[in-house]
Amino acid sequence: MTKMTQQPPAITVLIAVHNGLPYLESAVRSIMEQTFEDIEILIVDDASSDDSPAVLARLADEDQRIRVITLETNLRLPGALNRGLDEARAPLVARMDADDLGHPRRLEIQKAYMDAHPKVVVSGTSIDKMNDKTQMFPLPDTRVSDPVQNRFVALFAMPLVHPTFILRAPLGPAPGLRYD
Repeated sequence: MTKMTQQPPAITVLIAVHNGLPYLESAVRSIMEQTFEDIEILIVDDASSDDSPAVLARLADEDQRIRVITLETNLRLPGALNRGLDEARAPLVARMDADDLGHPRRLEIQKAYMDAHPKVVVSGTSIDKMNDKTQMFPLPDTRVSDPVQNRFVALFAMPLVHPTFILRAPLGPAPGLRYD
């Protein structure tokens, strides 16, 4: 199913899912309910065999900003994300996992940051962990914010949390921007 408006959105929220129940609907709704609304929610269903396709169809009927790409073969996370990057219509791509919840102002805050810092290519946010009963477990923030320290840390570990990324992306197929 494909739904497109004339104008590209400001942000494409990219979610890849393979058998995402029971968390999928909550994850997508946390994006549907963002304070920043000029988005497309691009969900790549990576050959799910559970009820994820039915949940996605229902949510897409409810919100015109949702676009679902259904893969017949499981490409795993990197392949599904690459397919989504090729289909993203916005100049900013925000990642989201199918089992996470986004803070209601996440996209608003990240968009404002990217607008204020046009040389920044990618940024991310802090996270809190929660259990299956949605009890929150704040984590100590051990990441560094200094750009020089960040470059050093990046030699050994990822200094950003992947499902909180927002990045500048070329429009259309993005051969230089690939997951492996």
